[in-house]
Amino acid sequence: MNRTVLLSLLLLIQCHVLWSVNKELDNASIAYYVTDDKGHVIAHKEEQKSLTPASITKTLTTATVLEMYGGTHRFRTTLQYDGSIGKDGTLNGNIYIKGEGDPTLGSCYFQTDRNLFLKQWMEAVRQAGIQSVTGGVIADESYFDREGVSAKWIREDIGNYFAAGAYGVGVYDNRYVLYLKSGGVGSPAEIVSTDPEMKEMRFVTHVRAAANTKDSVYINGEPFSMQRTLFGTMPANQTAFAVKGDIPDPALFLATLVRNELIRKGVSVKGEPTSYRLLDEQNRWKESKRTDLCVTESPVLSEIVAVTNHESNNMFAEHLIKHIGMKGKGGSTRYGVWALKDYWAQRGVSTKGVIMQDGSGLSPMNAITPRFFVDVLNKMRKSKEFATFENSLMLAGDPESSSFLAKTRLKQHARFKSGSFSGVLCYVGYVTLREKRYTFAVMVNHFDVPQSVAKAEIENILLQVIPR
Repeated sequence: MNRTVLLSLLLLIQCHVLWSVNKELDNASIAYYVTDDKGHVIAHKEEQKSLTPASITKTLTTATVLEMYGGTHRFRTTLQYDGSIGKDGTLNGNIYIKGEGDPTLGSCYFQTDRNLFLKQWMEAVRQAGIQSVTGGVIADESYFDREGVSAKWIREDIGNYFAAGAYGVGVYDNRYVLYLKSGGVGSPAEIVSTDPEMKEMRFVTHVRAAANTKDSVYINGEPFSMQRTLFGTMPANQTAFAVKGDIPDPALFLATLVRNELIRKGVSVKGEPTSYRLLDEQNRWKESKRTDLCVTESPVLSEIVAVTNHESNNMFAEHLIKHIGMKGKGGSTRYGVWALKDYWAQRGVSTKGVIMQDGSGLSPMNAITPRFFVDVLNKMRKSKEFATFENSLMLAGDPESSSFLAKTRLKQHARFKSGSFSGVLCYVGYVTLREKRYTFAVMVNHFDVPQSVAKAEIENILLQVIPR
């Protein structure tokens, strides 16, 4: 028998024995696929089974958007006006915020001064000589669709910061910080303030103080709704306990922010802030010729991808899947998923068993095969964007990463992305060891034991199948 074939069989037998020994995971669904850099299969187990991937979905989104746009691409938000500016400084028209799906405007991940863009916009208005506006400030978020969050996300998540929506216009990572106050154990929580200030929002809280230090508060509410309901518990005797939620209507929020800042700078604005969505719903949207005042560009896409994967940022990923859609039929999640699958199918990757409901992996209704992940990651090896993509993944043993593989021989040799929620733990990535390269995807679903047990088993699989 061929020595390579024999070695592969022995490795597979070792993996099978390893899994069968762990009775705690007997009820779990386990699938994996590992290849070398030539595409030769090193180990596999039910690699065509569609399992819930959680956040490893982001590797598909980020790989595809890098391939389509390139790592140096930047997204834009443009301050504009229509009408004319009189000699007395009166703008007989409106000021517009034209969004092109930039998720980074005022983002805490890139700017030390989150209001830098706002200062630049106010300076642009000053230089244009505008002293009053007869119209209003209008956010034009029509670049993307209006479905900011996936209909396949669960109710408990919607309203929380990690489920912030993706819109044509966004700001401050589309989230706010809510500060709560509590008394003794059992006392009701009280609202203190929000940052940024959310004057239009109404918070109803059912949160109680508890004898612990954990944050188990979750914020619930629909997109565009100005009411949020809080459930759960918070530590007792707190004066300003911070929890985070999503800005329900980022376009309208930003239009309001800009109008208020103009007025603060001494520019009178007659009209109320509004957005494309609101005007269109009222049949009042009118196209007009606009003049640019200022163009604000995002960081390069390679930096956005790095944050998306390192921070597992759902909101960034949801914007990116819509940008993928813009290369196909339009800026929606549905079109983004279609364009992603079509892109890889055109490059010879089978999409059988790939069910995607979003670009981030937040939906529990996603189902993707280990084989698809590995096939895509192997294709990325030949991409000019490979270094950017690989470096966007966590390095095993890096102090900023999780403890995955950190105490094993693969420390500093593996780049990975993890994905998890209740009963789900998955890892995908690359291993480079003595100039040999491997690509892996290991997915575990439906376990009812501590996540640490599943993680240890995934580590064991990789340690068994990656040659020394």
